[in-house]
Order: sequence, then structure tokens, then C-alpha cells
Amino acid sequence: MADESNTRQFGYRLPRAAVPYSVRIEILGNDGENFIRVRGIDISASGIAIALTEPIQLNEAVELAIHCRDGEIARIRGQVSHQSEDRFGLEFAFKSADERRPIEDLVAQIIKTV
Repeated sequence: MADESNTRQFGYRLPRAAVPYSVRIEILGNDGENFIRVRGIDISASGIAIALTEPIQLNEAVELAIHCRDGEIARIRGQVSHQSEDRFGLEFAFKSADERRPIEDLVAQIIKTV
């Protein structure tokens, strides 16, 4: 069984797991992309909490790239849903259940291995 100390139950984003990978946020805009490296805090199948020092706007469209040593393992579109000091919540925007499934699998894998 997975170590539950790294999985937090919040009710609206279940389950959350500590992010063991580097995370890069790409701000989507008409004038090209702006890349921001961030610290991932926790992730679920519906969103991710991140910490960053650069300002980012609420409701801004973003693309999240998750990397491990072997390269990019996931890319998800979403938007900034909330902020608390230097922490931001990003809500994933899936077009279908098939698009959501790889993130659900990634979160399940993280929970199993942590």
C-alpha cells in the first residue's frame, strides 16, 4: 500500500500526491509562449498546486509540461484557478475522458511509488 503521508484528501481534488518531477509552465498567449520553471507541490487528476516567484494572472490559460530525467512525460492545458501568496492552483482543462486518463495514470503511479 502507498505511503498515505504524501497523499492529502481535500474533497474537491482527490487524491493529491507530492510532485516528484520538475514542472515547467508555458503561458499561452497570442505573442508566443513564456516559459516559467516552477516547483510542483502536489498534483491530482484535476489540477496541480505550484509555487513560483514570478507573477501569473488568475484565469490565465497555461500549458503544463511535466519532466523527469528521461524527458517530458505529460503536457496538459489548464488555467490558473487561485492564488495564496506564492502558491497557485492550476485546474486542468481536458476535452475528453481519453485526454484525462494519462494524468490519472500518472497520479496513480506517483502515489504507488512514494
